[in-house]
Amino acid sequence: MQLEADVIYCDDVRIEATGKHILIGVYSVDMVVGVPFPAIVGLTVYLRLWGLTAGQHKIDLTVSPPGAPAVEMKDGTIEITNELAPLTAPIGPIPLQIGAPGEILTSIIVDGVALENKFPLLVSSSAPTPA
Repeated sequence: MQLEADVIYCDDVRIEATGKHILIGVYSVDMVVGVPFPAIVGLTVYLRLWGLTAGQHKIDLTVSPPGAPAVEMKDGTIEITNELAPLTAPIGPIPLQIGAPGEILTSIIVDGVALENKFPLLVSSSAPTPA
């Protein structure tokens, strides 16, 4: 089976006692920041991975905002117990600095193999431009 992933960007994820995940403030296409750049926002990356064999796997995740330094989470370990079910992992909220309009990109590397998709999220500001 081929390794696949998807990412949902949101404000927060709550996990109920029953194990259900509640995604709050999902960004469907873009993020409109209500203040001028640079800005700091809290962003949660809801990661789903499938196609991994049972056992432990190494994962690195990098969130790259436009015009600001990337946030790297290196040397993580995930445990797959059911090869048929996707792994779900809410990561965050991450305090993310955004320096300019553009795209937030998330890079995922599992066991040294980089996924090709960077899961772009467009970012803009609704704040008036200073004169």
